[in-house]
Amino acid sequence: VSTGYGAGMSRTPLQRLGLAVGLCLALAYLLGPFLWLVGASLSSEKELARGNLAPTRPQPDAYTAYWPNPRAVEPPDPEAARSIELVMGLETAQSFLPALGNSLGIALATAVANLVLASLAAYALARIPTALNMPLLLFFLVSRSIPAVALMIPLYLLIRQLGLLDTALGVVLAHTTFTLPFSVWLLKGYFQTVPVDLERAARVDGCGRLRTLWRVFLPVTLPGLVAAG
Repeated sequence: VSTGYGAGMSRTPLQRLGLAVGLCLALAYLLGPFLWLVGASLSSEKELARGNLAPTRPQPDAYTAYWPNPRAVEPPDPEAARSIELVMGLETAQSFLPALGNSLGIALATAVANLVLASLAAYALARIPTALNMPLLLFFLVSRSIPAVALMIPLYLLIRQLGLLDTALGVVLAHTTFTLPFSVWLLKGYFQTVPVDLERAARVDGCGRLRTLWRVFLPVTLPGLVAAG
């Protein structure tokens, strides 16, 4: 009997076959819905109504509609092509890419503003003890418990008063308002795990608080910043 390392991991051919079949079934269970979605996106409405799992004649119209085609020709059936549903669907599809770009830009700007403000607030709460630290943390916690619907009207009035309606900056500020308390709580707890000796060494070398935060503290706490971002 072998007593070497990994002897208990040896399997018979039947066990390996069962393991392979089980893994294939698990993979099919996980990927099946996604594969069905891809097949449904390439199928016509008639095939979907018949319940076909795979398209007999793949139609990429659902994907090509998202890319504007300046050389598109008039379809043979103008009456059907100019129906309200088709026109609205085509306009929605063609506005997808600009909308996606706007969403990515707003998300990136929100993440950057969130990290800058949350880093400063969390560093102050973690390293500068005052009597207001706990009330501020409780205020951030309570602000997260307020439903977002209850803040919609006051937030709309504030953004309108600032002249930021229908602007990307207004959307970024609104999103930052909701994400900032959570980021402060997250980074404050992470900042407290950093040894104080690192800051003391930086202060001895002549760094102020902001320079210590930028040169010493933030590089060490990069995993926490990534999580908050």
